[in-house]
Amino acid sequence: MKSKLLPIIFASCLSLSTAQAAISISADAATRHAPNCLFSDETNTFVLPDIRISETRTSELNPGDFGLYISEANQGKLIAGTVKATTASGKDVTEVIFGQPHPKANTSTNGLVWLTVLARSNAATGPVKITLSGFRVQPNADVSSGQIYAILGGGNNANLGSWQGAGIAAHRLAVADIDPRTCFVPYRVNRSGRDTKPGLSITWDVGRNQHKGRDLTVFVGAQLPDGRLFLKNSQDQWLPFDPEQPAHYRQIAQAPSRIDIGILDGSIDTQGLAGTQIFVGYGLGSALFGNKVPFEQMLNQSLYYLVDRLK
Repeated sequence: MKSKLLPIIFASCLSLSTAQAAISISADAATRHAPNCLFSDETNTFVLPDIRISETRTSELNPGDFGLYISEANQGKLIAGTVKATTASGKDVTEVIFGQPHPKANTSTNGLVWLTVLARSNAATGPVKITLSGFRVQPNADVSSGQIYAILGGGNNANLGSWQGAGIAAHRLAVADIDPRTCFVPYRVNRSGRDTKPGLSITWDVGRNQHKGRDLTVFVGAQLPDGRLFLKNSQDQWLPFDPEQPAHYRQIAQAPSRIDIGILDGSIDTQGLAGTQIFVGYGLGSALFGNKVPFEQMLNQSLYYLVDRLK
């Protein structure tokens, strides 16, 4: 099957170091494609890449505030994620640095998020790395461009927006671009179970594609690293792909706005299948006269997504 995946392009790692200190801020460059965005419950909200603040020597990061801000005030809202501090060996020292194991970021109404470092790293911890994960941005509806910055400094939370001024530029890094025009993905991935026997399903907002009330034929596919493609049929069996009669997973008459699609129920041991790509899609119409037509229609209209990659 000819692949028509949405491009998933990660730019090279952005990084910054200063002459004054060896602290660095780095982040994988943000992508501008739908899978980097959240489900439609949070329209125009997208997830920032993981942001890392690293020391190369003990006690370089002074107690004080650091945070994120949108390039211009009042361009939108930043939503806090999780914060973790680790040693070079990977030991969790979040409570040592922040005074609690799960520090909460503070937010303001004008696109600022800040956290407070309470203590320096020490001889016991060695240099630490602080990772910010799952932070989200919700730009205002009329914002079509802009940047998100990570910042370090010794100011206070009321002045984070001014940290881009003199003496702070060396500790500032653009970690993401705002591009709300592409920030939508029509499905939400639901996970359960263990790593070796995972449970996996998706909730698909077909109403967003104006397909509510239509008859749908749903296809679930798994492409192995060697290129072989299998489709799941309505009896939960995985069959080799047959281009003349591709197996369909489910038929839905007069589809509601959202549909749930089961993929893995936790009964399959996926060890040895690392790298297998899971696809889900649908074609309009029923499979009453065979699956080939709705399958080809799904491909031609790009009504399918790569929803997971087994680990």
